[in-house]
Amino acid sequence: MKRTEELLKAVEFVFGKQLMKKLSSENTNFPVLDGLMKLNKSDRIEEIPIRPEVVHCNSPLYKIATWLNKYYREVTGFRTKHTIKNSKDLVDKIKNTQANEGYKLKTMDIENSFTNIPTEDLTELIKIDLIDSDLTDDEVAVTFALSKLCMKQIFF
Repeated sequence: MKRTEELLKAVEFVFGKQLMKKLSSENTNFPVLDGLMKLNKSDRIEEIPIRPEVVHCNSPLYKIATWLNKYYREVTGFRTKHTIKNSKDLVDKIKNTQANEGYKLKTMDIENSFTNIPTEDLTELIKIDLIDSDLTDDEVAVTFALSKLCMKQIFF
């Protein structure tokens, strides 16, 4: 928490008091570990697997992480290329695609992907993107420090 407070002071210095107040949180709690039943995996209740889900909505860094996600995309122009939002989006993206005879469409679930992301490599990529943007050195430093802080918040 002390590191968060220090960084919020830096946010105030670099970005202004209004943003600092927006990112400050009161009455926060630890994230909640929830379980979602994967009903499509089995007909027998005792065999249904449960997928863990961590709910961060009231965690200490939730507001900061949400702001960072939007801000990073704005200043770097980052856009994901290979994301499917829902079934309609998938249909729209492949409706004019011609597949050779015998080809099959396969989809895959990504399991536990966040825990397998090498955060050191990711932070370096974020830093490079921020440096290459039009941000000042102070804005890069504060944004990068906030990013590192959010990536270190792993409760489970």
